[in-house]
Amino acid sequence: MQKIIVTAILFVFGANLLAQPTQPFGGGLGTETEPYEIYNVWHLEELNDSIMSSEPYPSDNWSKGKYFVLMDDILYSLTAPIGFSTISGPVPLRTQLYPFQGDFDGQGFIINLAINNYIDEIYGIQPECGLFSMTSNAKISNLILDGYIYDDGFHPYTYERTGSIVGWARDTFEIYNCTSYVDIIMASLKIGAIGGIVGDCYYATGKIENCINYGNLSAGRIGGIVCHLASVSGPYEISNCINYGTLNGSNGVGGIVASAEGTGATIIDCINCGEIIDQTWTGGIAGSTYPAHILNCINIGKISKTIDERDHYTTGGIVGSIARASIISKCMNIGDVVGINNTGGIVGGSGSDNWGGPPSIIECINYGYVKGINNIGGILGDSSQNDSLTIEGCVNTGVIEGYDNVGSIVGNE
Repeated sequence: MQKIIVTAILFVFGANLLAQPTQPFGGGLGTETEPYEIYNVWHLEELNDSIMSSEPYPSDNWSKGKYFVLMDDILYSLTAPIGFSTISGPVPLRTQLYPFQGDFDGQGFIINLAINNYIDEIYGIQPECGLFSMTSNAKISNLILDGYIYDDGFHPYTYERTGSIVGWARDTFEIYNCTSYVDIIMASLKIGAIGGIVGDCYYATGKIENCINYGNLSAGRIGGIVCHLASVSGPYEISNCINYGTLNGSNGVGGIVASAEGTGATIIDCINCGEIIDQTWTGGIAGSTYPAHILNCINIGKISKTIDERDHYTTGGIVGSIARASIISKCMNIGDVVGINNTGGIVGGSGSDNWGGPPSIIECINYGYVKGINNIGGILGDSSQNDSLTIEGCVNTGVIEGYDNVGSIVGNE
């Protein structure tokens, strides 16, 4: 009699379990009022699988218009990006893109990354890398990332665009209140384009606001927040962002942005506190602008060059090289700026391209120590390539040291 009762109980409970529908993630419906709930690394992998089961870009995928919310710290490391952007055949021929297209709210929780030279056995080389390989028309907010992304340098196209949160942000994007402690290291300084938050914003329009990078970054081109901004679709803005990480590059480094292109580009109220080491176009806020408006930004970190006196590149406390209608206004440099040639407390030098109007430096202040060999200025190192450039209301109180063409405001005019 006892055996029959136990069997009946098991049958009833088993039937109830089988009758329950399978619930995606940890709960939720994917709507704005009831977002999908993410509790662990397996839920992140479920998100990846759902995106990868969709048609590739430019078709909308499963994540389009859906909402996700992080419900707890995920300390068991994610080892592969969400939504692979893959290539096959002769490198770098691109064939498949699988972007995240939804709204992801981290609620202040942490996701840990441990991504090492990622090559998927099915999909091949992974050219874009981050928590999200690529985003399209997406919003990411209130997220903290920790861990590392590492490339051993044996596969030079493996991480073409890399950021802790997004490798490639395109179309429209919004990234708010995010913090990264992720170290991103390319074993060879000759490869890679990486940003502390986003690798590349290209074919894009959007905004990055209130984001902080603490991670140390080492690659070819580096931006403390974003490596490359290219406004071909519309305006974009980076505001109230800070970099604390050490940036060690070889092909253009900026404390906030490595390079900014586009008349709608604005970098406002940003600060660099990290040390910057580079070989080419180097700036405390931006390596180069073609053009952009940089307003109310501050550099505190030390900036230094690593090649010999034949160097023809530029080093600036705020921007390395400016061209076109770039405007650098109400900015301040406090950090030491140690270049080779074409070195300035605010701007290193200007190119001759005045498309859209000549560049200008307005109401900027340098307090930092500026040192180099040739063309060394408290505000601008070299203006000889652009006699239309304007400097208005700028002040230098820092010590300027060099051998040829040295000036308190401009080194070589």
